[in-house]
Amino acid sequence: GDVMLHGSAPAKEAALDAVVEIGGELSAEQIARALKGADPAFSIKAFQSLSKVRVPAVIDICVKALSDSCVEVRCAAIEAIGQLGGGCAILELVRVATRRGSTTEERVAAVEALEHTGRPEVLQHLDDIARRRPLIGRRGYEAVRSAAQRAAEEIRRADSAA
Repeated sequence: GDVMLHGSAPAKEAALDAVVEIGGELSAEQIARALKGADPAFSIKAFQSLSKVRVPAVIDICVKALSDSCVEVRCAAIEAIGQLGGGCAILELVRVATRRGSTTEERVAAVEALEHTGRPEVLQHLDDIARRRPLIGRRGYEAVRSAAQRAAEEIRRADSAA
């Protein structure tokens, strides 16, 4: 745990890999502690690895990172939520996808995360996002709208094939 807080970048990554390999609640706690004040590069790597630690606390860790000052860290946390199946954070993903302050990159990542959950209950949200016509930032929203349409189609296709 201390290596992830105070070690060199390669040592931090090696410690992160070891902690992820162990898994469980303790791993999630150690990663959460290491994320406090971590540099963006380590945080992004941690969120990419966190989806392998399949415990409920991981989604909470990801949701907390949605307010990080670095957009790349926020996007990595969004992607991790999608890989984890969304759980109780589906509405957080919808909020990011529709919030005025979100960047296009965050919005598209949130839509893709909703798709990765593969859950039919996200279809209504994706349809709503695809139908939205914001007054401000309409041009930038087109990428979000088309991503939502694509995601809804993919979920419907997978659902009908099952």
